[in-house]
Amino acid sequence: MSAQYSQEELKIAIAKILLSSGWSSVQMAALEVTTDVVSRFLRELGRKTNGYANIVGQSEPNLDHLGVAFRDFNVTVRQLEDFVCNGKCPTPRHVPRYPVKKD
Repeated sequence: MSAQYSQEELKIAIAKILLSSGWSSVQMAALEVTTDVVSRFLRELGRKTNGYANIVGQSEPNLDHLGVAFRDFNVTVRQLEDFVCNGKCPTPRHVPRYPVKKD
């Protein structure tokens, strides 16, 4: 259930990014595939980041470990800065604290 919730939230975020980037619509199948690709990327990025922390004997990763993991994906700090500074960010929406507790 939590995996499905996460996927749905990610799908909403991706759709908002696409709309803010100038897209007027997206086919549901394409959105599903894009969500799956981004989800896999984020999981692998997290796995690599955690792995780099463990290599140096740390139990919690930090930005240095994340930077090395991004480098594995050929993502540079300059590219991240460019995206953050120049990319159009959609209006944030409230997402309940994770995991969502059932009433």
